[in-house]
Amino acid sequence: MSKTWTGSNGGFRNGHNWSPDGAPTVGDGLTIAEGTARLRGGSFGSADAQTTISLTGYADRPASLLVANATLTNVAINESAPDYNALKTGTLAIKGHVVNDGGSFVAAGNGPQHSNHGGNVLDIEMQPGAKLVNEGVIRADPGTSVNIDGSDGRVENDGAIGAYGGTVTIASRLTGTGDVVSSENMMLGGSVELKSAVGAGQTVHLDRGTVQIDAPQSFLGSLDIPAYRGFATLEGLGATSWATDGNLLELFNGSGALADTVRLAPQATPVDLKVSAITDPTYGQGVLISAAPPGGSSLFGPSLPQQCFVPPTLT
Repeated sequence: MSKTWTGSNGGFRNGHNWSPDGAPTVGDGLTIAEGTARLRGGSFGSADAQTTISLTGYADRPASLLVANATLTNVAINESAPDYNALKTGTLAIKGHVVNDGGSFVAAGNGPQHSNHGGNVLDIEMQPGAKLVNEGVIRADPGTSVNIDGSDGRVENDGAIGAYGGTVTIASRLTGTGDVVSSENMMLGGSVELKSAVGAGQTVHLDRGTVQIDAPQSFLGSLDIPAYRGFATLEGLGATSWATDGNLLELFNGSGALADTVRLAPQATPVDLKVSAITDPTYGQGVLISAAPPGGSSLFGPSLPQQCFVPPTLT
């Protein structure tokens, strides 16, 4: 059944806050066009049927869903209502411990190629101390944006977070054993910005997309960089040469000291790694990492000199 939120600011499970009257049930298509629905405690949804919640607000008429200490099972939350002449936005606020169990949080609908005002935006606001366990999908479709805000929050990503022709920005700490994807869709390259620490269980995949790592020395994940499929930047990091030790990229500063290391995901097809120094208006300096086919040239400027790694002698 289709239901529309009428409760301004109230309880999600209160049937009087919906039209037609009645509490939401599994399989419903729910629309929140204005106001804030608050879903607190317990679980909602079922693996047997998907429930959809569309957040279709505007900048001057916000639409929000607050989820606190609850599990959402097979629930699709999206910002997807098309409007050629206005930017649509939705906010998903996370409080306490929240689990996305097999569902999807998506910025969808019209991208900039279909709108005068750019793509839709889904803001996921991590309240202080909040933890979001993602066992499903968080996705930005072509021309749209997903912003995971809140540096004091944590996202345990055991599923997938992807920019598929859209933009994903993650300010919260990222842990878990999942994937982060930056990929092309509808001829638009994906863009991911990781603003905080990233745990060792995360793998960042480039498929005609880019990733910006703002805290490279707190990035413990792996980079998957196929040939000519995009690049990663390590912001604020100064390096003048580099070497590889197996799947470990080692970056050295001007005095020859080790500045940082980055783990690289194994490639099914051999590639030549390309490492370049860049300047950045915000961070001053940085390192750009890309890959080319064996013997291929860099697409992103001259590569820094590569050192020859000499393994230590065992005694």
